[in-house]
Amino acid sequence: MEAQIKIGKEVKIMNSCLSELNDIDSVWNYSDLSILSSNHGGPEKLITDIFSDGYENGFNDGYPIGYDDGYNDGANSILGVVIPVAIVAATALITWGTYIWQKQKKRKKEINRLIEENAKLKAENYVQKIKMEKEPNDTNSI
Repeated sequence: MEAQIKIGKEVKIMNSCLSELNDIDSVWNYSDLSILSSNHGGPEKLITDIFSDGYENGFNDGYPIGYDDGYNDGANSILGVVIPVAIVAATALITWGTYIWQKQKKRKKEINRLIEENAKLKAENYVQKIKMEKEPNDTNSI
């Protein structure tokens, strides 16, 4: 037999032995207490039953709460480490990416400059070749 006690918004289930004691009037009738004790196998067994039922109910009620609190504390401590590490890693990646991008940009400019310079040299050589073909005897005309 389990009784429910409403505490605030929560409903707690009391252990069965304690609810049997609560069923007895607030002024204890010793004969009812004696009957309850004999139903449990004696006063020591009644106290043991009250203790074990209370321990079981406390464990069943407290374990999920403690587990949830521990899980949330663990998750918060993990997030307290993961978020700063992620920020540092992201900053490092962005910095490294920017460095690589700038370096690539410089290389492209240098390649374009070399291509233009090479094109000018080829054009000048081609012009000289054409002039040489037109005037093979005159080497000083350049």
